[in-house]
Amino acid sequence: MKPILYFIDKSWAPSQNRGRIWKERLVQLGATVTESPETATHAIVGRTRHVPAPIAALTPHLRLVGAPAINDVLRERCLDALEREAHHIVVDVTGGVPANFALDAPESKPRADPDASGSDRATPVPGTDEQQEATRVKRSPASHSSSLSGAAPPLKRRNALAAEMHGGLQVPHAATASSSSLAYRRAAMALRAIPFEVQSLDQLTNLPLLNRAAHEAVQWVLDHGTLAGFPRLYHESDLDALRDLRRLWGVGVRLAWQFLQHGWRSAEAVVKAVHEGKLKPANAQLEACCRDWTDLCLPIPRERIDALRVWILGLVQAADPGARVTVTGGYRRGNSECHDVDLIIAASAMAPGALLQRVLADVRQAGCLVYAQDGAGPAAAEAHQSLQRKLSSRALPLQRSHSTFDDLPRALCIICEPETKTKRRVDLVLCAAAQEPFAVLGWTGNRMYNREIRRWADAHGFHLTAAGLWDLEQGGVFVPAESPTAIQRLLGLPTLSPEQRHH
Repeated sequence: MKPILYFIDKSWAPSQNRGRIWKERLVQLGATVTESPETATHAIVGRTRHVPAPIAALTPHLRLVGAPAINDVLRERCLDALEREAHHIVVDVTGGVPANFALDAPESKPRADPDASGSDRATPVPGTDEQQEATRVKRSPASHSSSLSGAAPPLKRRNALAAEMHGGLQVPHAATASSSSLAYRRAAMALRAIPFEVQSLDQLTNLPLLNRAAHEAVQWVLDHGTLAGFPRLYHESDLDALRDLRRLWGVGVRLAWQFLQHGWRSAEAVVKAVHEGKLKPANAQLEACCRDWTDLCLPIPRERIDALRVWILGLVQAADPGARVTVTGGYRRGNSECHDVDLIIAASAMAPGALLQRVLADVRQAGCLVYAQDGAGPAAAEAHQSLQRKLSSRALPLQRSHSTFDDLPRALCIICEPETKTKRRVDLVLCAAAQEPFAVLGWTGNRMYNREIRRWADAHGFHLTAAGLWDLEQGGVFVPAESPTAIQRLLGLPTLSPEQRHH
């Protein structure tokens, strides 16, 4: 028997417009839409007290309760089902499309937490069981239905359009117009999520995150097979030069663009100009990078990452036996090569700022600290004390930080490996034990994923940073979590492993 679905959620402010958009999109995908709930066999019910009698009569496992996540309607599980057969879908136009919904509500087996393997032991979480349970009931679809639990399936990358959009447009526009860069990056992200090859621009009607400029680029690729010749495209050699210049530590897109305009088209050319005195480094990071470029330009093998982590862990636990060290960044997302190491250090007994100072002193005493941009001074200590007051009072401050590092004590270092004597870039980020899942989630990235998950949290009454999660609808209550995966579930999002967040 074909399932007939009913979507309803009247508590989401933007739901009227988006419900209409996704109703149209489902019709384009081959669904038959009707407005009568009496024939429904399945229902997805959001945070609303009004439920039609035919829906209330369904057995509990057919009433999949949870806040809608409309951006996931293009996930492969939904599209494959719509391609297999035309489903009769009952849609309340004031509702949205829920995240990761399953048509047959199968029993799901417990899954291993993809984010729980990076630290040495489980993270103790403060807060009462009642607070955690109340948050799960209100936000997380996984807490109500087995069909919505577990990690989302890996997405198949079927669209060369995404790579063209990102490589050809996003990088150069970041040098001149950040808003254009973000628009093109979001467009590439949306195209990656489509599990079928785009053949016509009509298939992208009402697709979120694609503006008019992105539609023009997509049409150009569909007509010509590549972005080459697109009016807004920068020369391919300039793109290659920008990518190479950004290998330098302390060089962003704008500074790389300035180097390019002055004739320095490679990282080696900039290093040579600095050594010959023709170019003054724009910042201390670039100066340190040029001084040790011979080592820093080399990719770091995975075994050396593990060795660095073990060595730092020994220094950390000598000062705080209960502390933990987790590797994040590109390596955690599955990158085969990276040029720096991001380490999250979760303090147990000591204050994070004090522990960072102790670790830096030990590394310096061992003769291995080549350079350190220390973020654990008096300002960071005051920020840590302020954060501790927030956690103790469970109150979110009125002024919310949107900085990249969220005021966590940190040190951006160049460290000489004790064994090989090779200089490596190492970022040390300190946090309290309760902050560890949030710090790991934020520093694993990538940047686009962090931006979008925080936008999602803000739209649903939360405030998410690398230092914690606060429920604004409950008066700014701090929401504890056991792992990065638990944070995603608390927000009602499908669980994405670090590897799935690579793009």
